[in-house]
Amino acid sequence: MSTPTEAHLDLALQISEAIARSGNVAAAKLIADSEARAIAKQVEALAIVTLRWDKLEKEQDQLRAERADADADEIIALAHWNKELKRAMKAEAELATERARLDWLMAGGVCLVQHSGRIHVSRLHAPVSRADIDAAMKEGAK
Repeated sequence: MSTPTEAHLDLALQISEAIARSGNVAAAKLIADSEARAIAKQVEALAIVTLRWDKLEKEQDQLRAERADADADEIIALAHWNKELKRAMKAEAELATERARLDWLMAGGVCLVQHSGRIHVSRLHAPVSRADIDAAMKEGAK
């Protein structure tokens, strides 16, 4: 059982005076008015809570949207990074191939030359083409 407040005690006094003056109808009206004020206060409190809730939901939606934007930016940045990584890896592979060609040529100080439509080894001339070097490298590996 709850403890009556001063407002309850005041209402009980008003009801007893209304009964003495005008009977039960006046007392019932006082009770109805009191309940209406209590309900109005609760409705007002509920409206405030609802507004706060709506505000929180909007903030949450905004945070989700910002997170989605950040995720999209990260995905785009990652895609660019992957593209650059692939480009760098391709360039490194090409450079490694060139190094292998140079290493092969420099081993023993030999070079390939094309003379009279044929490729042959010379210590004095530069190679004709990369394809010629690659072919000679394959022949040398056999």
